Amino acid sequence: SVPLTWTYFVEFQPKSRRGRALCILASCWMFGNCAVAALAWGIIPQDIGFQTETFSYSSWRIFALCTNLPSYLTAALLCFLPESPKFLMCTGREKEALDVFNQVYTTNYPKSIIPYPVKRLEIDIRDKTDFNARSIKSVFSFLKQMAKQISNLFKTARIAKVTTVLMSITFLLNFGYYGLWMWFPELFNRLEQYEKKHPGTNPTVCEISHLHLNSGGDDQFHCTQSVDPQVYINAFLTSLAQLPGNLMTIFCVESLGRRFFVAGSMVTSGLTTFLIFIVRRSSENLLVSCLFGFLTTMGFNCLGVIQTEHFDTESRSTGVSFVLAFGKIGAVLGNIVFGQFIDLHCAIPISAVAVFMITGGLMVFLLPDKTKQSLL
Repeated sequence: SVPLTWTYFVEFQPKSRRGRALCILASCWMFGNCAVAALAWGIIPQDIGFQTETFSYSSWRIFALCTNLPSYLTAALLCFLPESPKFLMCTGREKEALDVFNQVYTTNYPKSIIPYPVKRLEIDIRDKTDFNARSIKSVFSFLKQMAKQISNLFKTARIAKVTTVLMSITFLLNFGYYGLWMWFPELFNRLEQYEKKHPGTNPTVCEISHLHLNSGGDDQFHCTQSVDPQVYINAFLTSLAQLPGNLMTIFCVESLGRRFFVAGSMVTSGLTTFLIFIVRRSSENLLVSCLFGFLTTMGFNCLGVIQTEHFDTESRSTGVSFVLAFGKIGAVLGNIVFGQFIDLHCAIPISAVAVFMITGGLMVFLLPDKTKQSLL
């Protein structure tokens, strides 16, 4: 849903404030994270729900239900939105596209007495695509159509370069972010548990991880049925820390450019990971995670803008989906690599995250700047 949401949204935005609008859309991710943390804090610790002999509908199940309700509401609201006019034009449905333009004009100027001035659309035959949803009658034809759309991402040297660079940057950013971000709660827990068991000592995260490995893990850091309220506070604060990054991209993306934020975000967040080597308290770990979240947010926001701007309408959804798929592969691999090496040798995953983030940040300059340019 994310690639389709971005590509649909961008086609309704004027080029003068397209980047700002997309950054506002991306900020909803932060508000969602804050809402989830607040819901978890308010629901999970409560003794609510019901129980039978074979089933327990506990508070965490109620929490899961509440977090799913917005998805169903969003799906219902999408039924009231028009189709992308650019897509309609590319598929030869000029009259439907004109109706959408008229609807947009009426919505933007509800008090205007002047009707929409455009009466007819003329489309260059080269802009039309042969896509037809009704022609997909079998699994084979669907796979054939999908393969053709993916091959369009590499049909010329210029498009292939853009696709490859975006795939690499997205992979590296997700590898670094999720590789480290998913393990911050575990690092919080290890530091807090060690501080309680050994007050007055201040070992680093890497030293605690080594002790955790030697102790077998389960004996020293055991699981409990109740959850420390500090967990919810940490989750809420790390989500809220993304707010300054969102505001900076919203107000400055059109003036400073997309590449500035992606490069600056990834390079500085890569350097920030080395602070983990000197973290000795859970409060310091919280500060580092907040700083890391603040910096990477700017990169994610502006990379999303770059992804939508560098593909034409015919292949935009496919292109964004394709590069985001590599991002998910990077997220999974980053999580696995960090988990495998954090106890064996702490420097390996931290250094890998730093190198990957910095490399991805510098690669963005291989792409042209599309700020305030018309979409193809």
